Amino acid sequence: MKHEVINSVGVVTTPIISLFTAWHQFSPKSDTITLASDGRLETGSALEVQPFGAPNLESGKSQPVIGPVTWKLRVHNFADKAVSIVGFDAFLLSDDGSPIQYSSMKERLLRYSPAMEAQSLPEKIPPNESRAYLVSLHVPFVSDEDKKCGETEKTWHDLERCFFQNGRDPFGNKVTHREFSGGGFMATMDEAFKGPRFVVLLETADGSVFSTQISFLPGGL
Repeated sequence: MKHEVINSVGVVTTPIISLFTAWHQFSPKSDTITLASDGRLETGSALEVQPFGAPNLESGKSQPVIGPVTWKLRVHNFADKAVSIVGFDAFLLSDDGSPIQYSSMKERLLRYSPAMEAQSLPEKIPPNESRAYLVSLHVPFVSDEDKKCGETEKTWHDLERCFFQNGRDPFGNKVTHREFSGGGFMATMDEAFKGPRFVVLLETADGSVFSTQISFLPGGL
């Protein structure tokens, strides 16, 4: 199910989506699963920054990415037959919902386990059972003027704190920040949150494709 990306930033074009939609509508399908996000997880994986690689959805120019950032997914098979997951993909969503893929996203489907090893496919889910997975992405962000945030921070929590101390979050939204004795802190959004949204796709053996959105909003939806 992987799409070829010719340039560093690739857009899935309308003809491709239309062709896939037509094929999907007229081919027989019987697999049924539900796919949902449990939100973002701190995994302790060290962050790395790339100075460019993702499209700025407003200007169209390239912007830096940071990752890996990880979300937890739940997949439920309520059918009376086993379902095989055979494909995985992820896309950045534009403001109008168009899917965008960039090569530095480094999307990965991982086992929900302490080792977080890559999930091999196909993966069979028995009837009336559920599975949990992790989705790992490198995400676009808006760097600070002196580009200090992201140099030494090891977790997303640390990165947010660095930006909060400068009165904004990693995506440029204004915040009011407070530090507390003992090392705690709090940040209050001063404007409506605006940040990247992604769609995660899982394909089953009969060609059915199921999706859910993930983001940095509470709950990851």
